[in-house]
Amino acid sequence: AAMLPPALDGTVLRILATSDLGATTVPLRTSYGPGGTCAGVVSLLDAERERQPTIWLDVGDLVVGSPAYPLLGERPWDEVAALPIAAAAVGNHEFDDGVDALLGAVPRLSFPLLCANVDIGLPGSTLVDTASGPIGVIGLTHPASDRFSRAPRIADWHHRVGELAGELRRDGARWVVALLHD
Repeated sequence: AAMLPPALDGTVLRILATSDLGATTVPLRTSYGPGGTCAGVVSLLDAERERQPTIWLDVGDLVVGSPAYPLLGERPWDEVAALPIAAAAVGNHEFDDGVDALLGAVPRLSFPLLCANVDIGLPGSTLVDTASGPIGVIGLTHPASDRFSRAPRIADWHHRVGELAGELRRDGARWVVALLHD
């Protein structure tokens, strides 16, 4: 299994972050060589958890880009549903098939999908328990998702982040992380 460099002295929680995961199950060719896979990230997460408390956060676009869509005509939500992601933000491509399709996929996920800057019925934040204490997570889709996909208009979200961070701190968050899909 691949290993990350050791954490710096004093590190109490390591966060692995992914973006544009695309439900990748086989290494795809990229300009720098073969790309990573969901299984590769899980393997890295397992190795890091043996060294120190570690969580996985995703910054969006979980399923778009997978060859499954052009081949099968459906998004591979089941491929990502059980991944050990602690929380994920909605990416702009989560809206490609419309809000109803996105909301239809959410109940299958084993992790919270967050969207603080578009009111579509998803939570804007969550509190994740870790071995080092609770971490607050705020999820934000791309601020121009309404121009890039079928997302509703993006709300004025700058003040919302501060409000959510305050609520998470009041609820016991040791840290607060904002996931911005950009």
